[in-house]
Amino acid sequence: MREHSMRIESTLAGVIVTLAMVACLAWLMLPATAQAYEGDALTAGSADVSTQADKVRIDTETLWAGCEYYMPVMIAFFPQNAKITSITSSNSKVIKPVLNSSAAYDNYLIPKKAGKSKITVKYKVGSKTKKVSATYTVKKYPKAYSSITVNGKKINVKKNKYYYDVEGYKKTSAKVNVKPAKGWKIISTTLWVGQKAKDVKNGKSFKIPKGKNAYAFFVLSNAKGDVIQYGIRFYR
Repeated sequence: MREHSMRIESTLAGVIVTLAMVACLAWLMLPATAQAYEGDALTAGSADVSTQADKVRIDTETLWAGCEYYMPVMIAFFPQNAKITSITSSNSKVIKPVLNSSAAYDNYLIPKKAGKSKITVKYKVGSKTKKVSATYTVKKYPKAYSSITVNGKKINVKKNKYYYDVEGYKKTSAKVNVKPAKGWKIISTTLWVGQKAKDVKNGKSFKIPKGKNAYAFFVLSNAKGDVIQYGIRFYR
């Protein structure tokens, strides 16, 4: 039985990207979760960072057009007693915001096409209404790897996807080798089993407990600071 949901995947994605010095997936992402941004002092990879250390802000990163992963809106120093009332996009053809709740960590951005859009979050603290904004850049979805192999077998992650599923996996170990495309490099590799994560080495075998699903994440970056991740999901 698959143990993932969009919210879980978004959280895991968010976890990895933060470790990779990104606000987020982000994507992309970290392991502090998106929830840790609420009332906290995380400052990872922000594009619109204020010089005032405790100022509420949206931490941004590059989004990828058409990506299946919806990027959490990452708000640093969000007051614990505050409630979000709206999230708007200056260009909904570029980014479509999704308001799921009044909390700081459960709302998402859907990148539609390349371009820029200003995201504005309105929230209430007591009887006062405030707002915070940041501009996101959406780029054409890249192919950041030249090859990926699982146990020596070449695989291909479909366009605009960041996961590859291995169904009915019976072995208790696996080896994934990701070769970055020109201009990209691997900055982290993480294996998740249940709620536990550990670093693994690209191209080296790792263990998968019997009866457990596993998720191997590979985070890549380029010289411009763009970050993207790929995940290999092993299902029993």
